[in-house]
Amino acid sequence: MNELQLVLPKKEHEEMAKEMVAEFNKYNEMIPGGGGIDEFVDYQEWLAYQRLHHSTETVPKGRVPSTVYFLCDNEETTLVGIIDIRYELNDFLLKEGGHIGYAIRPHERREGYGSYLLELGLEKCLELGIEEVLITCDHDNLASIKIVENHLGELEDKVVLDDGNTLCRYWVRQEKRLRKSM
Repeated sequence: MNELQLVLPKKEHEEMAKEMVAEFNKYNEMIPGGGGIDEFVDYQEWLAYQRLHHSTETVPKGRVPSTVYFLCDNEETTLVGIIDIRYELNDFLLKEGGHIGYAIRPHERREGYGSYLLELGLEKCLELGIEEVLITCDHDNLASIKIVENHLGELEDKVVLDDGNTLCRYWVRQEKRLRKSM
């Protein structure tokens, strides 16, 4: 998996990004950690919207600074997944979203990419000085639960949302994670 890397979305990725969104749509899935990519018809508008999130001065009202990355091969010809790193938490993110949201394309799952993507995301959080990282996932998303727990995520609680869905809220303490890797 060393041949995969996080890259900032750019104009040249448009076709790959559209294919990824179409694939999620085919399976009637949202794209958690997609920074709203599945809500925009125009990819260039989505890119401009994402750039606003990179700074506290330009982030839209009610949002927090964040960066979305694509998980791509080194040649940037294959888009495997997407991750949204949020630099801080507001009330909504504290309850439902966390610091990290991520997704692997349906046809790329069960290859270890989710774990690799989360590891890269946790490294980005560490670079930003985020020592305790909140990650949430649906209570029935066993694959995501396993990935988070393998990265030493500690379940704080389960929250029932207004729509009846139950979320698991995990904290990953970077110091503990780093000690384990030594």
